[in-house]
Amino acid sequence: MSAQGAILPIARHVATAYNQGGPQKERSRGHSNVPADPAQLEARGPEIAAEFQRQGVTRIISSDLPRAADTAKFVGEQMGVPVELSRRLRTWDTGEMAGKLEKETLPLRKKYIRFSDTQPKGGEEFDAFFDRFSTELNKWVRHNQTHPDDPVGLILHGHEVMSLEQAISGGEVKPAQLDTLDELYPPGSVILLRINGDPPQHVKIERVHPELP
Repeated sequence: MSAQGAILPIARHVATAYNQGGPQKERSRGHSNVPADPAQLEARGPEIAAEFQRQGVTRIISSDLPRAADTAKFVGEQMGVPVELSRRLRTWDTGEMAGKLEKETLPLRKKYIRFSDTQPKGGEEFDAFFDRFSTELNKWVRHNQTHPDDPVGLILHGHEVMSLEQAISGGEVKPAQLDTLDELYPPGSVILLRINGDPPQHVKIERVHPELP
């Protein structure tokens, strides 16, 4: 595509042990070092690789947290493309909430998104995370706009995936977006971010695997 239009393929990392057990047992991940579940890599990794291949991805850029890095390395090996890991693509550092039950952290995370300049204990302000992520995401959007012969794909986390539209087009992330995150973008899902205009005038977020549980 021209500099006026681009596709940026994005995948949410596959599930971890912390993602298992349903609403009553699932645990918050944050900046924890929990790895990707090997069975989920085998189940979802080939689907991510196939879609990235269809989009002509020549290299993968990923968060360096283990669950994302594991996903990226698996997909990269399937495709035979290089993988680059970036601290700047790490998810929101929710501090001491990491490892706790999701049902306990959900109202806290909503509060810290609502009061986005407030720092959770041991973590970072949502504003700081969002600024970091937005800058990095837009860098790779511009790359795919201006380098159609070298398109990259990204491996991201849930808090990033739910914030894609705001990170590109502006606007405020709403706490309620957490309620539909796993339904809309479950671990292992693939999204095609379609952007027109420079700066972006139109953004379309297309779910490739909406049927994932």
